[in-house]
Amino acid sequence: MKSWALNFLKMGLSAIPLRPQGKEPLIPWKEYTTRLPTQQEIEKWWNAAPNANIGIITGKISGLTIIDLDGPERIETGRKLGLT
Repeated sequence: MKSWALNFLKMGLSAIPLRPQGKEPLIPWKEYTTRLPTQQEIEKWWNAAPNANIGIITGKISGLTIIDLDGPERIETGRKLGLT
């Protein structure tokens, strides 16, 4: 997982460690909404927790916007709006 996190960093994405098989951050994450982690930070995080999952901070820092469409009605609305 560490190599994936480092690849995401090379792509300009703010990658942070999450609980293995979960979505809870293993670190205080808010500062990574305004700055990318360093290679050294990523290596430290995944050396300490090699099975950590990977989270990508969305928004301006990574240039990603996520739209979560839960349920059939919301998915259909997304289709009508051209989101899916």
